[in-house]
Amino acid sequence: MCSAIEDVNSRVSTLRLLVSLLPTVNRDTLWYLLTFLACVAKHADDQPDHAAGHSVRDMSALQFP
Repeated sequence: MCSAIEDVNSRVSTLRLLVSLLPTVNRDTLWYLLTFLACVAKHADDQPDHAAGHSVRDMSALQFP
């Protein structure tokens, strides 16, 4: 990264500002996507795929059409 922000508080403030500048529809989509991904991560180890021996955590984007 060319100009990394070292201070964590500055990073959070910058990210909040950038998200607030998004159009409402994009901000809502980002919120739903992050909420969904948090739920997936929370349940990643709940139901491993016994047939393949892999869990959701082991999947990559290349496995999807």
